[in-house]
Amino acid sequence: LTHAGPPPHIGPSLVRLPKTMAEFDLDVGAAMRLYQGDDGLMPTLQIADLRALQSKDGNSDDSNKRFRVMLSDGQHYVTAMLSSQLNPLVLDGKLEKFTVVKLTEYL
Repeated sequence: LTHAGPPPHIGPSLVRLPKTMAEFDLDVGAAMRLYQGDDGLMPTLQIADLRALQSKDGNSDDSNKRFRVMLSDGQHYVTAMLSSQLNPLVLDGKLEKFTVVKLTEYL
């Protein structure tokens, strides 16, 4: 996989799809289009990595945690910051590495 560029901000309208990829295809080329600023997409991507970031103040409050996600289209990847409104999905294990998602809102 190759990196497509700077991170977009992923908003609260991320739709979780089943983990198995057998029922659908990733939108190959979408990561590069996201990097190039195409804002009319609703791509199906896979979470290649998901990491909690350390807060500058050392606060470990789950509601204030920030998560960086690497999204893959099968060919390229793009990194992004999840909106803190999506934290419950990460903390409950509904968003994790290898989960396939449909991106419905991003900046």
